[in-house]
Amino acid sequence: MLVSYPTKQMYFNYPIFVIGYRDDQFGNNVTTCSSAYSLGDMYCFALSSETNAAMQLLQSRRATINFLDRTHLDMVEYAGSHPGTAKLEDPRFAHETIASLPVLTSAFAALILKIDATQVYHGYVNFTARIEQRLVDDAALTGGQFDPEAIVPVGFAGDKGAKVYRVPGEVLRPGNFA
Repeated sequence: MLVSYPTKQMYFNYPIFVIGYRDDQFGNNVTTCSSAYSLGDMYCFALSSETNAAMQLLQSRRATINFLDRTHLDMVEYAGSHPGTAKLEDPRFAHETIASLPVLTSAFAALILKIDATQVYHGYVNFTARIEQRLVDDAALTGGQFDPEAIVPVGFAGDKGAKVYRVPGEVLRPGNFA
C-alpha cells in the first residue's frame, strides 16, 4: 500500500556524475550531480541556484558530464562536498582539457555539452543542453559498438534523512522477466 511520505527531496537510484565547467576563479572545476535525464542529443540537469557551479554554468553555458564507477566514489563525494575550492588541483582528479573543459580521465564515459536554455525553479537552475560529443572508454566497445554490460554506473538513492550509493548487481534484458 502506498502512503503519503512528506519530504523535500527523494532520489530513486538516479545515476550520479561529475560536472566539469569553466570557473572564473579556478580556471576549470567540478561538482557532483544526480538530477538529470537525456533524450537523443538533449541532456537536462539541475543544480541548486546558489552554488558556484550553477553561477559559473549560467555564464559559460558549457559543461562536461563525467560518469565514474564505484572505484571513484571518493572523487564523487569530494567534488560534491567541497564548494568554492579548486578541486581539480587534487591529484585524484586527473583530467584532460577538451573544448576548453575538463574531462576526467577515469570516467568510463563523458559528454561535452552546450547549454541552450536555463530555467530557475524553486531555488534550482534547470539546464537544458545539447550533447556536442560523446566519449566512451574503449573497453566499453565491442566490435565498434557500445556494450552496455561493460559499464556499471553508480546510482544515488535516498531522502533528507539518509542517502546511499547503489551499484547494479545483475543485467536484466527487456522481455526476459518470466
